[in-house]
Amino acid sequence: FIPVKIIADTQDGVWITGPPEKARIITVGHEYVIDGLPVEISTEPLTIGNAS
Repeated sequence: FIPVKIIADTQDGVWITGPPEKARIITVGHEYVIDGLPVEISTEPLTIGNAS
């Protein structure tokens, strides 16, 4: 895990600082992630109806 700082939260998205330029960021389900345990990722765009 890498700490992030939210610098802007707008209608268009959230701007953060902290992680390297190339990083995978958990945006859905992050509250269920435990450091050291594997996660299943998806790079598909999130649309209403598939956010489970």
